[in-house]
Amino acid sequence: MSLRDFVKSRGNPESSFFVIASSCKTAWQKKELSLWLIVSQF
Repeated sequence: MSLRDFVKSRGNPESSFFVIASSCKTAWQKKELSLWLIVSQF
């Protein structure tokens, strides 16, 4: 299932995008430090 199909199945594209963006931002904040540590090793 593509992201576009997922958004369509959710009904409201704007609210779906907001939810996806929020979850991505939260995940990024949690992994930002560990990701930076991994990148800094190279």
